Amino acid sequence: MARNKIKQQVCANCGHYFGQDENFCPKCGQENHTPNQPIKHYLVELVETLLHLDSKFFHTIWVILRYPGLITKEYNENKRARYMPPIRLYVFVSLVFFVSLQAPHVYDSSNKKELDKQELDEYFDESKRELQIYLDSLNSAYLTYRTDSLRFSKQSTLINDSLTKTGRMQWRLIDSTRLKLDSIERKHIEFKNYPVSLDSLFKIMQNEQDSVNINIGNIKLDLTRSEFNKLKSGSDELIDSFIRSKNQEPHFFNRIAVKQTLKLANGGEDYVHRMTEKIIKFSSGSFFFLMPIFGFLLYLLYFRRKRNYYEYLIFSLHLHIVVFLVLGILFLINIFIELDYYFFLTGVLLLYIYLVKSLRLNYDQSRFRTFIKSLFLMFTYSIFLLLALVITVILGFFTV
Repeated sequence: MARNKIKQQVCANCGHYFGQDENFCPKCGQENHTPNQPIKHYLVELVETLLHLDSKFFHTIWVILRYPGLITKEYNENKRARYMPPIRLYVFVSLVFFVSLQAPHVYDSSNKKELDKQELDEYFDESKRELQIYLDSLNSAYLTYRTDSLRFSKQSTLINDSLTKTGRMQWRLIDSTRLKLDSIERKHIEFKNYPVSLDSLFKIMQNEQDSVNINIGNIKLDLTRSEFNKLKSGSDELIDSFIRSKNQEPHFFNRIAVKQTLKLANGGEDYVHRMTEKIIKFSSGSFFFLMPIFGFLLYLLYFRRKRNYYEYLIFSLHLHIVVFLVLGILFLINIFIELDYYFFLTGVLLLYIYLVKSLRLNYDQSRFRTFIKSLFLMFTYSIFLLLALVITVILGFFTV
């Protein structure tokens, strides 16, 4: 609670006269302090109310990080008053952890650098350079054709007609390439006078592509731009017709897969971000199923201890709190200072050492037996984690 509260003599709500050590009115329950307090006092109270933070929170965080397994041992021995309840602590820490997973996207979006003039020029110049090389090769081929056609056209009228048709086809290809080059040049001039984001530029230039190529299992999408635009906004009947054209029988899953893949191809980076947010949302919920599974695995490993399942669940809660704390801190730091992978590997290694120490303190077995059981525990739990990850990715893909 906020410190340095000024107490009153009489309850302003019901008129009860307070005793010397009464912090709350015994009649109406109103807290005994003067309402006219500095703004700092109310800000502290607001934070404490919203986050339910008090001295227990900081003491619990210190003990849970500094002494592996001690808080679980004391909590199961009914020494609980000094610690924050594990469910409340888990909710707060997991919230911070999953926010830290989403933070890079929010940070990148709010700080996305616009292309400056030099970057914009480089982007367009590269596109124009590639098209110019292609156009030069077409012109060279056309000049060679013209030289040869003059020599062969005198031999036969049939040869002359064939060469004329070929020349027209080549000229149309050259003309089409020139038009595309002119289009890019116009866009370059159009965007030269004001900045444009990378994502916007991607969407603009994407429309210059003539075809879209996507693979979905056994179905290969090789579409022209107009076909793609028609299909992505089409009905179920149009989707089914397309699937049948690829020698596949339409059903719920491949129909949804085609629709979502078309959204992905059309949405680009924004779609990926929205899908990532969905996956993180489902992942946060999945741990309410995973933690009891971890507790049950502990119960199976130490069933001869004849302890209640509840005690193993408390161990699972505290362990996941530590995991979220350590990884959450690393993810938050990584937003501002890009960390090398070995920082995360070190974090995972420290968490494993924490697990071994916690198991040894709470279940009092030899180092060797504790080490073997910890390996089995992590291997088995990793299978459930992987399964949960696959499910959340599928849900994220199909519900975005």
